This record gives sequence, structure tokens and C-alpha cells, in this order.
Amino acid sequence: MLNTIALAPLALQQPLAWQQCTQEGDTDYFGHDLIPGGAVAPGATTSEACCSACLSTTGCSTWTLTNVSVCYLKTSSLGRRASPGYLSGCVGYPTGQCAPIPDRYRCDVDGGERGVCILDRHAGTHMAPDCDGACLAAPSKCQSDWDCSLAGVCEDGSCVCDSWAEGDDCSYLSFAPVDPERVGYNDAEQSSWGGNALLGSDGQWHLYMAEIACANASLARCGLGGWFTHSQVAHAVAPHVDGPYARRALVLPTEHHNPTLKRSPADGSWNLYSISAGGGPIVVSTSLDEGATWQGGAVCTQVSTEQNPGPVLWPNGSMTMFYRADNDAVPLPQPTCSGEAIGVQYCARKNATCGGDVAAVFAHTAEDPSVFRDARGHWHMLVNALPGACLPKVQQGGHAWSRDGVTWSEPRVGAYNTTVRLANGSSMVCERRERPQMILDPRSGRPLAMTSGVTGCPPLGASRGGSDCFTLVQRMR
Repeated sequence: MLNTIALAPLALQQPLAWQQCTQEGDTDYFGHDLIPGGAVAPGATTSEACCSACLSTTGCSTWTLTNVSVCYLKTSSLGRRASPGYLSGCVGYPTGQCAPIPDRYRCDVDGGERGVCILDRHAGTHMAPDCDGACLAAPSKCQSDWDCSLAGVCEDGSCVCDSWAEGDDCSYLSFAPVDPERVGYNDAEQSSWGGNALLGSDGQWHLYMAEIACANASLARCGLGGWFTHSQVAHAVAPHVDGPYARRALVLPTEHHNPTLKRSPADGSWNLYSISAGGGPIVVSTSLDEGATWQGGAVCTQVSTEQNPGPVLWPNGSMTMFYRADNDAVPLPQPTCSGEAIGVQYCARKNATCGGDVAAVFAHTAEDPSVFRDARGHWHMLVNALPGACLPKVQQGGHAWSRDGVTWSEPRVGAYNTTVRLANGSSMVCERRERPQMILDPRSGRPLAMTSGVTGCPPLGASRGGSDCFTLVQRMR
């Protein structure tokens, strides 16, 4: 659906306004519409009128007139491409030249909280260490705990990080080396792709994870390729938070993915959120006996039309649902390497229909939100900060923080990466590490371990490596 913008009558515009524009023939400035989906100026059917419309519209800097005389108002010429019959131009440059196309590198919005440098969506890589140095300001003393990512305290101008965080600003996650015998859930028969765990009254850790079933039931460990139609949610237990987890039962059948388990502080129930049908909606199943039985069995209750749940349950029984939104619903500032964003909804109960879509919680692209509050009550969000076309995947781990769960930092991109240090002194390098979720110590509230789905790793235990995947559970320091 196209969006029209109300303009003053073109006859009332300055007669020579169009002379402040330049134009390029047979050229389309693809994308970067003033309003996602297309901002159309009605009645502007010539290049002069389209230029005048852009000049009179706040935020418009470029325009494109199609070969059927439809005028699109835009914010950038970065999408420049050859298109026969199209006319495009910039406003405010009477010398005959549009403003030069910005370098493909840019600093994150407003310099970002951490000065992360990313690349335009048309470039091959969207984050580069050699660019970060140009974006990151010279090291300065912290002024408050916010400068320490709320994962530490500011003392005498320096950040003192909590045990689970590290770096000059405490924005990076600090992991303990992994015992190769306790890597999480690495089942002999099933590939898997992330989940999270709660400590039961039986003293066991109960992990609920996404398994990728094989289309051919006679095969084992078929990898990540079939996740969209063959994801299912299974239950496994272990005496230690990092495993090894032993499979106990199938909980939800295929076409359930991205499981997130939360204990309600209102009634103690276990609530298993997942997405159905590959791309949503978000559904929930509730257990009043720590997973022994689930209300409704495999029939879940829909709580949101969105996907990739990041629920926060409250003592009064209500819920805040962070989720993955796509660019058509929650637009991001351009340019961006992918359209995914983090949105938020508010829900009267843990199993009620959520509503109240708002703008993205921060300007950086991201998906797979996992939100927790630390022992001081500060909010933290782990995300996949380089989704979709964004590269390099080895740096896709993101960490954002907030004092109130409403106003968030931009995420630190590369807060964790795909290199996993092992207790024997070696390292395992994987291609992707996604679906992050933090497990908290139920006694202290301290971050205890992070779960994630990993793929493209070397063979390890039952994992055959390559396209195979498993659920890594790595302790924090």
C-alpha cells in the first residue's frame, strides 16, 4: 500500500523551486523512501513538480519520478541504479551535482552508544574492526554506571565490571571456558537450535530447546536446514546448568520454534513461549507442576501475532513482550543492512493477547531478543545484532541495556562472538551463534550461563560439524 503525503497546492510553491534540484535521466534511487512502502506526492507528474514536492516536504532530500509518472519522495540517493524512463534528483544543489554519495561506512545512529561502525546494506560486509577505530571516540573516563553498560559500576572514572561482563565499558560478555564433556545439549539423534533452562525443585536443570527433526525419520542429526517446518520443542535435564543434558521427552510437535521458558513470579508456573508456523504467531503453554504436565497438551494459546518472543513476566501477573519486528511494521533509520528490529508489546496477563506496538526500542537492526534484569534491577537485552544480510556473522552477538526497560542503549555489536574457548586450552570457532538466552542463578539473580544455537562448528561429541547444529550452554565467569 502506497502512502500519500499532503502538500500545499503546487501553484503556491515558489515558481523557480524546481531550479534548486538536479536530475539524472534513466536513474532510480531505489529504496530509502520517506515513508516505508513508498511516500507518493499526488499530482506531481513531472520532474519539476516532483522536485517542488520534495522541497516542500520535511525530511525529503531526493526524489524519483517513475516511467509512469509517479513521484516518490526519498531520504537518500544511496539506492542509485539504472532504470530506463525514470528520472531522479536531489534538492538544494543548484550547481548541477547531487551531494556526493556518502562513504559506505557509517557510524551507528548518533555515533551509537559504543561507536560501532557498520556498512551500507549494498556493501558486502556490515561491520569492520578497521572502521570501528574511526567511529569510537578516544577513551574517556566514565561519568556514571550507564557508561559501564549497567553491567558494572563507575568508580573514580573507571568501570569495575560485574563478573559476567568485561571490557573498558563492561559491554562484552565474560565466559568461562567450556568443558568439552559439558557443552549443553548435544544429543546423538537430534540437532537443536537454542532454548533455556530453569532449576526445578528436584535439583535438576530443565532445558527446553528447539530440535530440528529429520524429514526422514530413519535419519539422525539432519542439521539446521529444515528448521522452518521441522522444528519441535523437547525437554532435557541435567544436574549442572551447562549439562550434559539428557533428552527426556517431546513437548511440542513440529512447527514450534524459538522456545523461551519463564517462571511466573505471580504464581510460580512455568510458561513456555514459542513461535508456530515458522514465522509466528507467538504462543504459550503453561505448566503448574514444573513441566510434568502442560495445560492443553500440545494446544497452545496465542498471545501475539509477532515472532521471536522475549517475554518478561511481572509479579502482578502482567507481561512485557519484546519481539522481532520487520521493517514494514517498525521502520529503522536508513541505511541498514537488514530490516529486522526489536519491538515491544504490553500484555495484561502472561497468556493474554498482547497489543500496543510502538517504535523500535533502539535504532540498530536485531532479532532474537532475550531480556533479563540483573541483581541491581538493571535491564539487559541479548540479541542477534547482525541478522539477515548483515555480515560478518562471527560478530553477531549484541548486548543493550536500560534502567527502566523503556529507554535502551544502542547494542554493543560483537558483545560475544562465535569463538568458544575450551577448558583444555583450545578454541572452537563456529560460523554462527544465535538465539542467545541468559540463565539466571535463582538464588542471587546473577547471570549464570548463556544458551545459544551454534552451527558451522568443527565436529564435537555427537555433532558432525558443518551444517549440523546444537544447543551450547556456556557458563559466565
